[in-house]
Amino acid sequence: MKKYSSMFVAILLVAGIFSSCKKENAAPKSKDYAASINDKSWWGVFTYTGETSQYYTVHFNSDNTLIWSQLSGDYAGQWVITENKIAFTVAGINLNIKAEISNDDNFVNISDNLSTLEINNGKLLTAANVDLERTVWKGTGLAAGGTSSIIQISFLAGFKAEIKLNNTAYPPFSYQTSASGKAFRIYTGGGYQYFGVLISANEIKGSATVSQFPFQLSKQ
Repeated sequence: MKKYSSMFVAILLVAGIFSSCKKENAAPKSKDYAASINDKSWWGVFTYTGETSQYYTVHFNSDNTLIWSQLSGDYAGQWVITENKIAFTVAGINLNIKAEISNDDNFVNISDNLSTLEINNGKLLTAANVDLERTVWKGTGLAAGGTSSIIQISFLAGFKAEIKLNNTAYPPFSYQTSASGKAFRIYTGGGYQYFGVLISANEIKGSATVSQFPFQLSKQ
């Protein structure tokens, strides 16, 4: 009787080990790439031929529409995804983009239809929306001619922003946030403006219209 009991226990152990091995060797579940796009915002850098690189954000709405935001304005568009391949169009600037989404939520193998523009990269924005009102940000930027400037932006109540370049302070200008809340644009008049992307709760990267100079700010 003890002999049969020992055999029964042994069979159970072998079955358990086999079952465990099957679970370990099972193929991983395919990533839901659409979850990285649907109702999410992405950001990245693009370059017009012969110009300094600029920043952009794109918010993919759940109805397959999108809003592309850059220094020059906001533009509507459409998107579609098949497995890890996404294609989207941006009306107004006649831009068509194709890319693959990597497992760590980056755009890879990017191509577009414009010979004068190159999309350098793209990445999912994971930070929560930041309330800019009554916050101060400071950092550096590369101004026209390649000279470095110290930049400070103070966001005031009523969608006003005060800019200080080096030791020169300017009166408050109006600003607006993007539809996703991940970017902002400050209008300083005469076609001059700032566009910034909220990379995290403590970091902003952006571009301004003097030679599209880039800037980077930290929350104070």
